[in-house]
Amino acid sequence: MIQIQSLLKFMVENGASDLHIRVGVVPVFRINGDLVRIQSDRISGEEMEQMLKNIMSTKHYETYIETNELDFALGFKGIGRFRVNAFRQRGTSSLA
Repeated sequence: MIQIQSLLKFMVENGASDLHIRVGVVPVFRINGDLVRIQSDRISGEEMEQMLKNIMSTKHYETYIETNELDFALGFKGIGRFRVNAFRQRGTSSLA
């Protein structure tokens, strides 16, 4: 399973401004204005839901389930702090 910390570390190391994670596709980074896909497995619905539960507090996850969208901050020591938008579209979750 892809770990969000690894993706964010890759993002910082490669100067990416954005990271897009969507069910059914590989993670996509915006580097110098270009969308770059990494060589990885596609994200399954189960992996996405587990990722959401791992990065959100219980209260945030409950709000997300009720509203289908949530903006929050996420930080990892030694990597950085990130602004996150989680949203549900066409029945599946995505992160940006």
